[in-house]
Amino acid sequence: MCLVGLHMQTMAGIDYITSKAAGADEEPLATSIVSAGRYDGEAQDPESLIYSGQGGNADKNKQASDQKLERGNLALERSLRKGNGVRVIRGEEDPASKTGKIYIYDGLYTISESWVEKGKSGCNTFKYRLVRVPGQPPAFGFWKAVHKWKEGLMTPRRGLILPDITSGVESKPVSLVNDFDDEKGPSYFTYISTLKHTEAFRITQQHPATGCSCRGLCAPDELPEEFNLPAPLLISAKNFGNVARFMNHSCSPNVLWQPVICEGNGEPVVHIAFFAIRHIPPMAELTYDYGVSLTSEARDGSLLHGKRQCNCGSVKCRGSFG
Repeated sequence: MCLVGLHMQTMAGIDYITSKAAGADEEPLATSIVSAGRYDGEAQDPESLIYSGQGGNADKNKQASDQKLERGNLALERSLRKGNGVRVIRGEEDPASKTGKIYIYDGLYTISESWVEKGKSGCNTFKYRLVRVPGQPPAFGFWKAVHKWKEGLMTPRRGLILPDITSGVESKPVSLVNDFDDEKGPSYFTYISTLKHTEAFRITQQHPATGCSCRGLCAPDELPEEFNLPAPLLISAKNFGNVARFMNHSCSPNVLWQPVICEGNGEPVVHIAFFAIRHIPPMAELTYDYGVSLTSEARDGSLLHGKRQCNCGSVKCRGSFG
């Protein structure tokens, strides 16, 4: 039986733990690194990273020195030998940020090699090549792809039908893409940013609003969550609509829809609003659950299979929808 002690330390962008087995010396292992994004080639490849070791910075007399194989550098060397995963956070310049920089968690990497080279100061610097573990959802790669799209550096996306379905209505262009089949979208469709109501209708509250009658500072009125919606109510995006018209079905969606009450021409009207269920990375497809139909045979109210075949590819796919 042996006893093992663990201690976590952080040094210059390298987090590592030290373990000590009975009768053995302490051994550091790297657990995560923060890439500042200042080094040549370091933040360009989304699948690999060249990371410079710590230490060797100029002292108060502006004298640089060789980096030493200790602490964080030693932890990276031990992780190279052990092959353990290292979490990587990448730094990127972002003018929209108050600090001018953001940090993106990019998943697990393994260290494939290390070497020593002369830095700009003429002193020895440790270099480590880290390779992203396959099969992880893209993170930093998405971020770089988005900026290439914005700068016009990427070739047109496969399956691109229209560069901007809004025809300039929105401040940012919204591309219409179909990389699944040969369908080119609706033959007649007009993009609109506001709802068109064929007739006015009133929404009555099931319960009156309650609130305080005082004239001073108090909590706001409590508004009921349930309304009597007019029935039947049809919201159609066949000929007119916005970007939500082109959101596909998924049995494991990342977006949900809810009816919300808005004011239109002094009257309450119904809008359908979409909300993110979880974090959605850039360039990820937005999907919601179209649901399935109820038939007269389903007297118990159970959901039946839909009329259309589902191709969402989710592990929870029902096989059909609609």
